[in-house]
Amino acid sequence: MTKHAEKPTPQKQRAIDEAIRKAIGTNRAIAKMIGRRYGNEKWGSYQQYLTEDGFTAFVNLDADPITVKVSDKPNAMHFARYKHSLEQAEKRLAKRAAKEEAEVKAEPKAKATKKVKAAKA
Repeated sequence: MTKHAEKPTPQKQRAIDEAIRKAIGTNRAIAKMIGRRYGNEKWGSYQQYLTEDGFTAFVNLDADPITVKVSDKPNAMHFARYKHSLEQAEKRLAKRAAKEEAEVKAEPKAKATKKVKAAKA
């Protein structure tokens, strides 16, 4: 049985990142890692990434050299989840900003001192 790849070192991960960038091209960006498996006895080691336009990049860590394959069509399930998480994060930020703005408006004004009250009278 062949030895499967373990979790990549930081140096090896940088090489993997460069290989992915080269495979997906300069006009795409990686949104997030959507899957990985390291060091399993029965199955191969891999990493799977989602691009911002919905395509997936599959990295075979057991191959020497590492191979990267980009999907031919978008992955609807992972892309929908990614878009939903972005929308939820945007809603949370808007809610937090509205709450902070309301707190600033509702902040009580400083009480006038006796000298200020006497001057007004």
